[in-house]
Amino acid sequence: MHLLLDGYSDDPGRMHDRNLLISFLNEYPVTLGMKKICEPTVLRYDASKPEDSGLSGFVMIAESHISVHTFPHRNYINIDIFSCNSFDAKQAIKDIKNIFSLRHAKTWVIDRGLEHYDAQLAIQEQVAGDVLYPGEPDGVIGLGLVGLLTVRLLKIAGCRVFGLDIDEKRVSQAVEIGADFASSNPEVFSNHLSIDTGFIGLDRCIITASSDSDEIVNIAIETTRQRGRIVALGFVPMNIEKYPFMRQEIEFVSSSSYGPGRYDYKYEDQGLDYPYSYVRWTEKRNIPTRIVTQWSLDAEKTNNWINSLRKNGVQNPIHLGIPGPSTLKTMLRFAKVCGVKASTQVLRKQGFNISKLMFVNKPDKIVSELRGYDQLHLYTFGGVAKSSDWLIDWQKNF
Repeated sequence: MHLLLDGYSDDPGRMHDRNLLISFLNEYPVTLGMKKICEPTVLRYDASKPEDSGLSGFVMIAESHISVHTFPHRNYINIDIFSCNSFDAKQAIKDIKNIFSLRHAKTWVIDRGLEHYDAQLAIQEQVAGDVLYPGEPDGVIGLGLVGLLTVRLLKIAGCRVFGLDIDEKRVSQAVEIGADFASSNPEVFSNHLSIDTGFIGLDRCIITASSDSDEIVNIAIETTRQRGRIVALGFVPMNIEKYPFMRQEIEFVSSSSYGPGRYDYKYEDQGLDYPYSYVRWTEKRNIPTRIVTQWSLDAEKTNNWINSLRKNGVQNPIHLGIPGPSTLKTMLRFAKVCGVKASTQVLRKQGFNISKLMFVNKPDKIVSELRGYDQLHLYTFGGVAKSSDWLIDWQKNF
């Protein structure tokens, strides 16, 4: 289990405090139930650029290590806790925030190592990840531990489950935990499915057996309906004949069996990003996010809101809405329709004259007072033409 934390502190002194860092590395392994096997090492690094200077600390534990890097001039800290045993990551994050007075933190928790293989997770990724419909016929070939788990998960989802295995004991176990039918004879298995499904076949056939023979895949093809799916969790030969697949348009899916991110070096070993094949759209990849607002009337409140976002580490571009040239009467009408709470007090504050409801007000004042935004967009309450004319004049004088 690997906890990674990047944080910003309200107390720069703690980023300079070597004794605090030594105390943390010396005592916190015990708090986590870990065994320290050496004394902590803490070094101060003075870089040519002050913002790159800081403290680096490390302690080796029997389970792995804990490391800390501080950057006092940035009020910034990196902490890694890596252990082959699990620990309460949520509590650790809470403790670290308190010890180093962190106002904002980004965290990642990663399971690492082959000992974290979870057969149930692998099945859920390949089976429960599909759309499962109550009553649909699904087959499981291979009724060992993983196969029996698959049978149980499919039954929980409300599917009709049919099992096949050469071991009679496993066949009996499958029936005991809920399989609708199971057999050790491939011919009996196939005939039963034909009758039960009206000669349509299985929606999905999941192979959880391992074999050097092509027979298992052939049985799966024979018993799966047209445009059905075969999922191979076990190790089976891939000598697949093209004609049956082409005729039935069967989809064949193979699983690495270790869950999302397995064999993805950047994700599994470096924790740099989500696995691309599972989470394609993220803030830093393919989908830059921005904050877009309704129209604003109060520059002071808007500026305070932007400052609070930046202070808490939110760096997304901010696109503010402002009302285009329009009468006060028109703005009040749109405020009511849009659900924006517009008060006469705010309108007065922006220089609007309540006594002149039909006077066309321009957004020059609020635009001149707004700070920290990335882009403005106009709400054309007074009409597109008026907003366009104002924008052209404003750009000339900007």
